[in-house]
Amino acid sequence: MKIIDLISNPEYKYKKVISSLICHNLNINKEDLFKKYENEIEKKVYEKIDQQYKDYQNNNKPLEYILGYVEFLGVKFYVNENTLIPRPETEYMIQSINEYIQSNNKKFNIIDIGTGSGVLGISTIYHNIQNIQQAIFTDISEKALEVAQINKNILIKNENVKICKSNLLEKFIENIENYKNNENIIIGNLPYIPDNTFDNDVEDNVKLWEPRIAFVGGNDGLNLYREMFEQIIKLDLDKFEFTMFLEMMTNQIEILKNEYGKYFDFEVMKTFHFNIKILKLKLL
Repeated sequence: MKIIDLISNPEYKYKKVISSLICHNLNINKEDLFKKYENEIEKKVYEKIDQQYKDYQNNNKPLEYILGYVEFLGVKFYVNENTLIPRPETEYMIQSINEYIQSNNKKFNIIDIGTGSGVLGISTIYHNIQNIQQAIFTDISEKALEVAQINKNILIKNENVKICKSNLLEKFIENIENYKNNENIIIGNLPYIPDNTFDNDVEDNVKLWEPRIAFVGGNDGLNLYREMFEQIIKLDLDKFEFTMFLEMMTNQIEILKNEYGKYFDFEVMKTFHFNIKILKLKLL
C-alpha cells in the first residue's frame, strides 16, 4: 500500500491523526510526507499504523500517548499514561515565568512541584539556561518522575537539577539551606479540578486514559494548594525569597485570598479562556 492510498482511505476519517501516525512510524516529517506520497508502506508498518488508529478512534486513546510524545513550545517531551498531556494554558504559565526571569538580570532557583513529565520546570530552564542556578523537581508519583528524568536527560544538561519523590515542598524544605543564595521560583500547576467536576464534566477520554490523581483536588479543588501554602508559612520567611506561579480557576482565587491573603499578594498574570488564571504570588 502506498502512503497516498492510506491517507485517502475513507476508513481513516481523522486525516491529521493518520498523517501523524504515518510520519511517526516512517520517521519522516510532514513536509516529507507530501513528497513521498507514492512510497510503499510495508505490511508490518501498515498493520501497526492501523492498530494505532483504531486505538485512537475506537478506544479514545489520546494521540500523544500513542506517539509517546508531545510538541510543547517547539520542544518534544515524552509522555505516557502516568503523566498529563500538557494543555495550551500550560504555555501561558511558561510565558509568565519567562517574562519574569527575563525582566530580572540575576540567577534563580527553580522548584517545580508536581512536575509530572517535567514540562514546566524543564521548559523554564531550557528557555532561560543562563539565569538558572539550580532546580528541584518533585512529584508523589514515582512513575511520573521516571518520565521527567528521561526528558531532563535529553533536554537539559545542568547537573544541579534534582528530581525526587516528595509530598509537595517537603524535599525542598529538607535542603532549603542550599537554596538561600538566589531567589526561588516555585512552579505549582497542581491538581485543581473539584472531584465532582471531574466526574461529571470532563471528557471520557481524559477520565479513561490520563491519571486522575493529576487532576482532582478535593471538594473545591484546592486541597493541595492549601497544603503547600501551609508548608510555606511555617518556614522562616525572612530568610526565604521566592516568587510563586500557579494555575487555577477564577473562583478559586477568591477562596484562597480569603484564607491566605494575609501572607501572600495574589496577582493575575494571564487569563486563558476567561476562567483559567495564571497567578504570581509574593510574600507580603
